[in-house]
Amino acid sequence: MNVLIFTLSVLMLLSTMTYNSVQRYVGVKTAHNVYLDYMENTIRGYANEIEDRRYRNRNRSETSKGKGGGGSGNEEKKENKNGMLDISSIESNDLAREIFEALLRNLFGDKEFFVDEHVLVDRILAKKEGLPLNLHKVEHLANVDLDDNQLQEALYRMLRWKGYHQCGDENLRFVLSDLVAFAPSKKIWAYYAHPALLSVVLGGADAAEQLVIRRNEIYHEIKNNDISPKNLKDMEEMLETEVSHFLDSRGLLRYKEMFSFKINKSVPPQGEE
Repeated sequence: MNVLIFTLSVLMLLSTMTYNSVQRYVGVKTAHNVYLDYMENTIRGYANEIEDRRYRNRNRSETSKGKGGGGSGNEEKKENKNGMLDISSIESNDLAREIFEALLRNLFGDKEFFVDEHVLVDRILAKKEGLPLNLHKVEHLANVDLDDNQLQEALYRMLRWKGYHQCGDENLRFVLSDLVAFAPSKKIWAYYAHPALLSVVLGGADAAEQLVIRRNEIYHEIKNNDISPKNLKDMEEMLETEVSHFLDSRGLLRYKEMFSFKINKSVPPQGEE
């Protein structure tokens, strides 16, 4: 009888210990899950919101300076928009829009944040009252409220993205604002434009590479020799012929009107070795 009582007592003690262990485990696990949810969602979401607000405020600050709020404007003067695609006219210029959308697709089509470029441009144009055309700053597109979180995130990531373009033995670092600009009446300067933009407009990286090699040859010939105005004009016509050949071979001859073929003897082309 005593053995039975002892056995029952031991079993009850073990049951109590097991129950307490289970209760403690459940409590710890619940607290752990609550902590993870708090850190991953609440804190991270708040951090993202702060970072987004900081980025927007920085752009607005730059906007104020651009309007005459104390900025010197030196950076604006140094920017050569002749080498870029003018996107201030994408609403009325079908070719500019076509090239801009092709550029977005080419640069970001394999990124996880990518959205349909046509939908994105449509939404930007629908919100065109927010476009800073008077400021000529592509980065200010981040201040346009697209009323769609996915589109807003995609545009934000595109504007902050940094890429590299292989040009000969050199990797040229660039961002989207190195390729496009709000530059009314400006054309893509074939002699100077970034190779990453040329690879899209000319229909392939091989055509862009060939053009880069050719304009480097022109630059070194001009640099090392006394070139007459007539010879310079001949070089411009030769550059135009080469670009036309690249475009025509890819069925893109309609893009020719987007180019300027002027040559500046004092300006080395991008990608010059």
